[in-house]
Amino acid sequence: MAEPSGRLEEFREALRKYGHLIKVREFDPELASGIEEKQLQIIEDASRIIEEKKPRTLEELLDALLESGSMQEYVVLISRVLGEKVSDPEEAVKAVIEGNEALPGFRSGFLALQAVARAYAEAVLKEGIAEEPSAKCPLCGVKSETMARKGSDYVMVCHFCYYEWIVSRDSMMCPYCGAMDPIAIGIYTDKKRRLGLAHCQNCGSTWRCILDEGIRAPRQLLPLIAFGAEIYRRFLEEASGPRG
Repeated sequence: MAEPSGRLEEFREALRKYGHLIKVREFDPELASGIEEKQLQIIEDASRIIEEKKPRTLEELLDALLESGSMQEYVVLISRVLGEKVSDPEEAVKAVIEGNEALPGFRSGFLALQAVARAYAEAVLKEGIAEEPSAKCPLCGVKSETMARKGSDYVMVCHFCYYEWIVSRDSMMCPYCGAMDPIAIGIYTDKKRRLGLAHCQNCGSTWRCILDEGIRAPRQLLPLIAFGAEIYRRFLEEASGPRG
């Protein structure tokens, strides 16, 4: 694994290269770079603890970090980048776990917890990529809407911990209902087929796809890049609209 400074430069280079594809409203590349820098510091520290403690689950890792006070320090580290006042870092983490966005420090707690989840995901991925025919992340349980084509594999990328897993091989499968019939799955894209919005006629689900294997960026940027496929949603709405 590259050193944090090398990984940060890789992240910044990918932003420069693919920033035009990122269509997320109010996306701030400078702030994203600052957050990434601190998250990489947290990942480096949490990775050492993973090596020492050998936690069997993400929950076990979080408990160990809270008990040692490291998690609270991570929240403070992130809060300095955001300029967010956090009076009780431990409560900020609990707010994230409980989904209480109204509590002070939620954003700092969210990004600190995400960095820890990233560290755990990276440790698990060292053992090899898993196969799971589902849109639900096997590690943190978050439902993904991002698929990337890698050779003959179709891979989902978690929006939270950025863990990745193989959903299907050789042909695209709906990660929500398991449909594999090419007639049931439509993809709305442009002629270059870089990004696409997939739609399953069986269950009505949609997900974003990175179809161009030439797009090589750190996993944490893939959901942001894939979001650019939302511009094709109008084609889906026109196709499914009333006919008269």
